[in-house]
Amino acid sequence: DISAVTDILYNDGMVKKIRETVGFEKILFGSDYPVVDGRDILAEVENVKKSILKDHEKEQVLGLNALEILG
Repeated sequence: DISAVTDILYNDGMVKKIRETVGFEKILFGSDYPVVDGRDILAEVENVKKSILKDHEKEQVLGLNALEILG
């Protein structure tokens, strides 16, 4: 779950490390609700969309990975 740390998705070194060690196919976006309110959640989703991730990685993190797990 990267919802609270989306700033790492703007760091080339961190993104490379995640790709090499875990892979974005294993990363989920979570809301951290109720700790984080809805406005902050939407801002964090936008952070993922604007990040340096490849388009397919953004799609994985923002929903495809969860869909695969939950069906």
